[in-house]
Amino acid sequence: MDVQDNTGRGDGETVRKVMTTFQMDADLKAELKRYCADNGMKMGETINQAIEQWLQTK
Repeated sequence: MDVQDNTGRGDGETVRKVMTTFQMDADLKAELKRYCADNGMKMGETINQAIEQWLQTK
């Protein structure tokens, strides 16, 4: 599935979101998961922020 329809899901967000699937190194994912748990963050939000910051440097 490429695009997920979030219409009417009640999340209160106006940003259109799509479901994305990709492969990640298992150790990297475990480290990210620990980091997010330790800092009260969600993995998806953290990945989005990291990609945004990376793109701004390009």
